Amino acid sequence: MSAKGFSNKKLSNLRISGLIILILSTIFGIFTSLYLTWTPVGRPVIEGVQGRYFLPVVMLVALAPSLIKNTQDTQKLLPTKIYEIQKKAAVNLSVIIFMLFCYFTLYLYLLNRYW
Repeated sequence: MSAKGFSNKKLSNLRISGLIILILSTIFGIFTSLYLTWTPVGRPVIEGVQGRYFLPVVMLVALAPSLIKNTQDTQKLLPTKIYEIQKKAAVNLSVIIFMLFCYFTLYLYLLNRYW
């Protein structure tokens, strides 16, 4: 059991389901915002969808291996492994900051356009 009372398998399943929910909600948000912004009411096709809007989703997929992987006890790791973990953590943090920037920019754009 881990420190919070979950086994590593349950924690891994929780992370996987959380990541899937986050990716699907991001895709839903992209399509919803483009429907509200560019598509005439009642149109069967959502206009304005471009690949660049899915870059945050790609960033989430890039985070998947580090979120799914079981965590190990850091006291048993060698200093080189600790450095690698810190390097991966820095990359993950930069990805999360980029995604938050994208969401904040989208929010300001929609706020400015509609209110």
